[in-house]
Amino acid sequence: MNNEIVLDEKSGISIEEQKEIMSQINGITEKNRQKLAQNAAQGEENIKIDAKKKSAFFPLVVNISAGLILIIGFVLLFIFNRQTDTKVRTGFIVYNHTERALIDEIRKSTAEQIAAKEWKFSRFPRAWKKLIKSFYRFFPAM
Repeated sequence: MNNEIVLDEKSGISIEEQKEIMSQINGITEKNRQKLAQNAAQGEENIKIDAKKKSAFFPLVVNISAGLILIIGFVLLFIFNRQTDTKVRTGFIVYNHTERALIDEIRKSTAEQIAAKEWKFSRFPRAWKKLIKSFYRFFPAM
């Protein structure tokens, strides 16, 4: 493994600044290694790393905000779903575009079928009268 550090001249940071940053990073990591080694030498199994800030404010705000967003979402979902259910129960038309097109096509087909049946039934009395006239023509005594 190559332990040589490669510095990038095209990064926009001068080589000297990159070396300074790397030395600061190495200093911090060396200090942390020494601290961990001391803890291990003292026999501490659980190494405790303390945060610089010990505030519960931010996690509390995030959790409360998430809870409020969930509650508001459920309330809005319930309100809009209830309005749709009410409209369906009262007969108010609640259709999307596809349902509307399908219902219109069914109505058109049904109207054509009804018109064909009505035309057939309207012919029936005339055909019946013709049949009766022809019957009396062949059998006038009856």
